[in-house]
Amino acid sequence: MFVLCWGLLPFLLYLGFVGAVWCSWRREKGTGQLDVLEESLVSVVVPFRNEEKHLPALVAALRKQSYPESLLEFLLVDDGSSDGGPAFLRQELADDARFVLMSSPGSGKKQALRHAFERCQGSLVLTTDADCVPAPGWVAAVATAFTVQEADFLFGLVYMRSGKGLFGAFEATDYMALQLSGAGAALLGMPVFCSAASMAFRRSAYFELKDCVGGQAWASGDDVFLLHAFKSAHKRIVFVKDAAGVVETSVGGSLPAYLRQRMRWGGKARGYKDGASLALAGVVFLSNLWLLALLMGALLGACPLWWPVLAFGSKAVVDGLLLREGFRFLGADYSPGRHVLFSLFYPFLLLLSALGGLLSTPKWK
Repeated sequence: MFVLCWGLLPFLLYLGFVGAVWCSWRREKGTGQLDVLEESLVSVVVPFRNEEKHLPALVAALRKQSYPESLLEFLLVDDGSSDGGPAFLRQELADDARFVLMSSPGSGKKQALRHAFERCQGSLVLTTDADCVPAPGWVAAVATAFTVQEADFLFGLVYMRSGKGLFGAFEATDYMALQLSGAGAALLGMPVFCSAASMAFRRSAYFELKDCVGGQAWASGDDVFLLHAFKSAHKRIVFVKDAAGVVETSVGGSLPAYLRQRMRWGGKARGYKDGASLALAGVVFLSNLWLLALLMGALLGACPLWWPVLAFGSKAVVDGLLLREGFRFLGADYSPGRHVLFSLFYPFLLLLSALGGLLSTPKWK
C-alpha cells in the first residue's frame, strides 16, 4: 500500500500550486496601455536561423507596432541561415532605418542574442522569436508596464495557435498550461519560467548581471536562465497581463516535433540552480508519475479503481479551471470534452519527454 501512497504529497502540492495560480490570475487586473509621461527608447531583438517562411509575417507584425516609430529599433540576428531568409530581409528592409540586420559571430541562439544585446541602444530590450507574430500593442504593453511598475525584467503571454486535428489542439493546450503556470508563479512572487518569445529587461540591469547568467553549456534556456539571474539579484520581475500585447506562435505540428521541443526544455532543467524551479519541476514530474503508478496498481488489482479515477479527476478539474481562465482571457473557447481526453494521456507524454530530456543533449535547430 505504501508503494502506491508515496506520491500523494507531491500530488497535493501540485493541486495547491495550480489552485494558487488560478487565484492569482483572477486577481491580477493588468496595467493596460496607459499614457505615460516619458516613453522609453526600445530595442527589439529577434534571432533567426532558416526561418524564411516565417520572416514575412514577423516583419509585417513588427511594422504594425503602435509604439512611436522614433523610439523603436529592431535588431534581426542571423545565426548561420542556409535558406533565403537573410536575402529576403536585405531586400525587404533596405529602406526602413528602424531595422538592423546583423550576423552572429558565434554559433547558437544564445551567442546570437548576446551579440545583439551588446549593440542595443534602447533602455528597454525586448525579445521574440522569428516564428512568432506579436500583436500590434505588444511593445506598447511591455513598455507601459516597464515604466509604470519600474520593472527590471518582464515577460508576457505567448499563445500557440491550435494546429490541425486533435494533437494540434493538445499541443496548444499544453503550451497554454505552461504559460499560465509561469505567469501565475510570477504573480505569486516566485517566478520560475518565461519564454523568450515575449521577454524584456532593463538594458542597464542586463550589463550588470550578464556574467552571472548560468546555463551557458545548454543550447536551450536563454530565457529561463536570464530570468533566474535577475531573480537571484533581487531585481523586480513583472508579468505583463495585457490581451493587447500577446505574442502568437505556431505548433510544431507532429508528435516527434512536440517531443523534441519538450525534451529540449526539460533537458535544461539539469542546469537550474533556482530552488523554486527545481522544486516545481519535481512536483510536476512526481505527480504525473504517481498517476501512472495508481493506474497500473488498479489494473494489477493492488488498489481500488476509484483511486486513479479520483486522482485523475481531481487534476483534470483543477487544470481545467486554470485553462478556462487563460483561453477566456484571449477570447477563445476551450472544449471540456477535449480537456478530459487530454488529461488522460498527458502523464504518458510528460514522462516520456522528461526522461528523454534527462538522457539527451538538446540542440537549437
